[in-house]
Amino acid sequence: MKITMTCPAFSPNGGIRVILDVAHELSKRHDVTIICPDKGCHWYPITVRVIQHNNELKEQDVLIICSPHHIHLKDLKIKAKKFAYIQMIEHLFQPQNLRFKAQAMRFYRELPFITISQWGLEEVLRYGNRNKFLYIGNGVNFEHFPISNKRKKSTILLESPIPTNPTKDRNQIALKVGNRLRELGHKVVGYGALKADLDEFYVNPDLKTLNRLYSEAMILIKATQLDFRSTSPLEAGTKGCVTVRAIQKGDDDLVDDFNCVRVPYNETQLLAACLDILSDEEGRKKLAKNMINHLKENTWEKYVNQIEEFICA
Repeated sequence: MKITMTCPAFSPNGGIRVILDVAHELSKRHDVTIICPDKGCHWYPITVRVIQHNNELKEQDVLIICSPHHIHLKDLKIKAKKFAYIQMIEHLFQPQNLRFKAQAMRFYRELPFITISQWGLEEVLRYGNRNKFLYIGNGVNFEHFPISNKRKKSTILLESPIPTNPTKDRNQIALKVGNRLRELGHKVVGYGALKADLDEFYVNPDLKTLNRLYSEAMILIKATQLDFRSTSPLEAGTKGCVTVRAIQKGDDDLVDDFNCVRVPYNETQLLAACLDILSDEEGRKKLAKNMINHLKENTWEKYVNQIEEFICA
């Protein structure tokens, strides 16, 4: 079967990684192409064909539109069955951009869809989509993030502490908590698209650096108001790095006191949670073990089996 997936850009973030991971897994079974305006990707070794032009879509059997940026492809008169892969309520990233909101509303409403969040599913249904849908999770590419659990350093890791859009950590509570932990003598390291003033910070690190950071850190602190399903807690989990998560809605994989520490989006509660788990070595071991078991049970192979069944039905 010939499958094309759209990708808005090859910028290094979790949503793009999910598109590329799914394309990689599907390519083990089908002829997969990605359509993207970017030609090269420096941070992910893409294993499928990349095209830039719509005129190569005529012979495709399936078209999976993965963001509002390509919803205009729904109108093409081609034989392909068309689906949406919804990873976020994306118009919330640009609340003043009415043109993009109109594109996003078409994306949410007009196609059978795959989604990865319970609250997101409820939103899409509320917007009026009456097509069939598939709810799945995210896996981890174990070729990029192999499972290991080495002895930790006393490092604390922050992921994207400077927000890039209004749905993220707009009050910068992870950074405030990180600086409080530094005052208490902890080494705090960060990574993300925008640099923060910490003991160390890595802007858009490569895979080797990410694996090292996850291997060294005892905990990963991630704070956002809204997410569908973030990838960094799963990546960190491959190395036994426990996530302390502050969030209002989202991240269905993360269950408090089972495979993570989870609190509301609140600075005081986030700091207290970090202090508690940092002082509880046995508790960290339990959470780390449960997350690794979760990752082994909920793989990309499992989820792409479900995608394959959905798009072939």
